[in-house]
Amino acid sequence: MDDVRVRGPARARLGAGRLACYGFAVEAVIGHRPARYLLARRFGPDGALTVLFVTRPEPLTGTYIRIAEAGGGCEIETFIPTMRRPVAIRGRFVLDTLPLSDVGYLDLMAWPHPWLDECESPPDALPGPLAGGDAWTRTFRGPGEFGDRYVTEADDDGCVVERAVWMDAVLPVRRWRVVEESGPDRLPLRIEVARPRTGHSTEFVRTGEPRPLDPAVLDRPPGDLRAYLDDVLAASV
Repeated sequence: MDDVRVRGPARARLGAGRLACYGFAVEAVIGHRPARYLLARRFGPDGALTVLFVTRPEPLTGTYIRIAEAGGGCEIETFIPTMRRPVAIRGRFVLDTLPLSDVGYLDLMAWPHPWLDECESPPDALPGPLAGGDAWTRTFRGPGEFGDRYVTEADDDGCVVERAVWMDAVLPVRRWRVVEESGPDRLPLRIEVARPRTGHSTEFVRTGEPRPLDPAVLDRPPGDLRAYLDDVLAASV
């Protein structure tokens, strides 16, 4: 398969260098249950398409998230096996996670969600830079339907290394942070997601290097795409 690469837009989150279409596998333990995820992403002239599948635990096999970012817009849909059809994720729900998991919609996007507007005067009680060092924090506030929810991010040389979602300025609802990077592309090798209000945390570990994919495969029906990724990425474990 050709190692297709792209000059592309500004550095994307969870990017794989100059690969225009790629996939990788991630593992975690949710509670006491091992979990495995397959992520595929395609960059085009106008944006990005990201698809994430759950292959473990078994009750969630077939669950997926599809995120299309183009033209300054973003469409997110989620499907789990108990649903009759995929559902669109809108409003404040974009700040949430895939049901029964710690996989956040914001954390899978290539760029900041367009509904989150830069906040010129964040609450004084919100913290400064999350990651310290040379990192700096961008604070966003969504439209009215978000209420008082905020998102803070620490950006280190173009890479987001930490993110927090706040309902108030006391404790974040969720915190996402890069624990370990790998290689010159800085694709995270380990990520921790924590819920400070409950003390719960989950570590996600990438199990291999990103594999170049034929861009056309992301247009396959979800079941076919998942089976294809499972075959291709099994070799990267």
